[in-house]
Amino acid sequence: MHPRTIDVDGVSRTAAEWSKLTGVKSNTILKRLADGMNPREAVSKDPKPGKLIDVDGLTRTLREWSAISGVRANTINKRLEDGWPPKDAVFTPSRPTGDQTAMDEYSSWIGMRRRCSDKKRKDWNYYGGRGITVCDRWNDPENGFMRFLDDMGRKPTPAHTIDRHPNPNGNYEPNNCRWATMHEQNNNRSVDRSRIIEVGGVSKTAAEWAKETGVKVGTMNRRLGDGLDPKDAVFRSAQRSKMLEVDGVSKTVLEWAEETGVRANTIYRRIDEGMDPKDAISRSTERSYTLEVDGVSKTIVEWAEETGVRANTIYRRLANGVSPKEAVSRSTERSYTLEVDGVSKTVVEWAKETGVKADTICRRLANGASPKEAVSKNVVRSKENGVARSRLLEIDGVSKTVVEWAKETGGKADTINSRIRKGLSPKDAVFGL
Repeated sequence: MHPRTIDVDGVSRTAAEWSKLTGVKSNTILKRLADGMNPREAVSKDPKPGKLIDVDGLTRTLREWSAISGVRANTINKRLEDGWPPKDAVFTPSRPTGDQTAMDEYSSWIGMRRRCSDKKRKDWNYYGGRGITVCDRWNDPENGFMRFLDDMGRKPTPAHTIDRHPNPNGNYEPNNCRWATMHEQNNNRSVDRSRIIEVGGVSKTAAEWAKETGVKVGTMNRRLGDGLDPKDAVFRSAQRSKMLEVDGVSKTVLEWAEETGVRANTIYRRIDEGMDPKDAISRSTERSYTLEVDGVSKTIVEWAEETGVRANTIYRRLANGVSPKEAVSRSTERSYTLEVDGVSKTVVEWAKETGVKADTICRRLANGASPKEAVSKNVVRSKENGVARSRLLEIDGVSKTVVEWAKETGGKADTINSRIRKGLSPKDAVFGL
């Protein structure tokens, strides 16, 4: 059996002969050929130089661009694999040009540009993802560094880093950047904390608003920098600034929360469940409901003490449309009759037949599953509190599962299902009030 010969530019040699000539192992040559590489690249010590790269409409090989820019071919190729734009990959010098001692400043320049352009970086969302950019003067891969160095000068000490100042939400540009220590940068942030923000005629510092509303100072400043009005910037969501009228007095949810001691989130949830504003702001409204069962009227707490059913369970059952008598019953849920494929049985009977626990069936029904899904041993479920993935909601002619709507809106699937159970329309359940 004759050894395989490899033809390169009209010259035929065996892999072993090419190996001696080029220094590439014969096994490597044969593997490259098996992987589909052409013979010339397979026997080459550096198989990449034949790669074509287009920069501003001009096409050259990797090796040709390397000769033009002075950047090694392997460096260019690695940058391209890391997602660099071709022009940056080719022309960004591997080390500072002109001033060979400015490596710290060069690293800062590289890092600044990558934060604003490389979506793979973990800090992308805080820079490029927020729309922060590097000015054209500094961002040019060929001459940008020397301009950056001319404008910024050398670092005073190795502890100094580039800081966007006076506008921490602004872009990287000569009139908004300085070398600063971490202490100085923290002082810059503390200025943001003392920023005065006026909402509804009330003026407070960003730090004071943050303590009151739970919204971080940085989030407020970013929202203001993005053009949001102060009210939207300060409050966690529009719901907290919602006006509620109780006995002829109108106040925001947050103002009612401060007055009554009921958390703003609790008030909003109660409104979301269809409760009237007066009940929503009441400190103990849920448990003080009076229920009449067989002619006897008691509060939810009193029924809970008598029956052993927790007050929260009674309230949840009422919110799900259960009658007062069933709501206070110790085992009402398990006695539900479910019809599946024309067959009617109680929850307990379905549990015995299918092997699915009665509590599990009840929980699935409470989460919006159909009776068939609720009693199924292999029901497809999401990881979000057991919400069935298969439930479809149609909004403005578009049908998606609860989980898909949750992912799209940034909400939670269990919250959407809870709203559906409480009688909200699909649109209100998905997008809120």
